[in-house]
Amino acid sequence: MSVRDLQKKYKFYSVSDNPVDSNGFIWDLMVFGIECPDAWYGPLDKLGRQVEAARAAGLIADWTKAVQVKEKWDSLRVYYDPYSDLVEKYIEEAEKEVAAIEAGKLGGADA
Repeated sequence: MSVRDLQKKYKFYSVSDNPVDSNGFIWDLMVFGIECPDAWYGPLDKLGRQVEAARAAGLIADWTKAVQVKEKWDSLRVYYDPYSDLVEKYIEEAEKEVAAIEAGKLGGADA
């Protein structure tokens, strides 16, 4: 799986038609892709699947999309719009899965 695969597969990760405003400000940082280790694509794939299912069921706004997905201090950060309690829950699950992946790397190094 790659960044392009995720962006093609899920509307949530796609780049907006107009990611730059009239002043030249880049508001949709998805133009830079998903900036995280390849090992995190599994949790991101699951997150995309969950968001798309919620969208299809009418549980979240149809225009809900990620604005930026990145690694920060060995943790997953997903910024999106508009806010949704349900999407927050899905992101928290993905963050926990990523933390488990990272903890496994540390555990393997110490063994």
